[in-house]
Amino acid sequence: MEIIIIIITAIITGIVISLPVGPINLTILTTSAKHGARFGFSIGLGAAVMDIIYMLMALLGLSLIQFSEEVLFYIEIAGILFIAALGIIEILYSEKKIKKTRENLKKTIKKRKYFLMGLFFYISNPAIIAAFAGIGGWIKSVNLYADKAFNNVIFSIFVGIGSALWFGIFANLVRKFRKKMSEKILINISHGSGYILIGLSFYLALIFYKSHYG
Repeated sequence: MEIIIIIITAIITGIVISLPVGPINLTILTTSAKHGARFGFSIGLGAAVMDIIYMLMALLGLSLIQFSEEVLFYIEIAGILFIAALGIIEILYSEKKIKKTRENLKKTIKKRKYFLMGLFFYISNPAIIAAFAGIGGWIKSVNLYADKAFNNVIFSIFVGIGSALWFGIFANLVRKFRKKMSEKILINISHGSGYILIGLSFYLALIFYKSHYG
């Protein structure tokens, strides 16, 4: 039963962290529209590999630290607020972020292989490491599963699978509707992902309340 919880939670986590419209999704969109879904998906695979690495680094690193019940309580609250903040930022600043990302994409070295491009975007963005540390801290605080190396490895792998699943779906959607993919649609997608993140934070807050005060 525990392994099923790990797999399902990890896949959902991978999808959720890949939803916001940023450099990865915009690069996949541009590449899929110009060259085909499989090339866009290759970028997503590179990003998914980095998701596995970063998630594993966060979980294994946190496993070496023993937190008190009080600290875990506040980590859980911080994790919920972090997810809600991501959603709010996605809604309020999506248009500005999309335009800025598109400008930056024009400066990207186009000779890089697609898979390596996905790796490059993660390596060049230190903020992603902090995000995974926050996610890892929340996972540890809610005790979803026994904190063992094997469980952490399985969780990290399926986070990557969840990310790859979203990137594959997105690349194929772009291929199918590439003629209709305007900036307005991108903004709507960004807003949608923001509302999903906020909804998730409310759901997690409800679980938090029931577990501590219910």
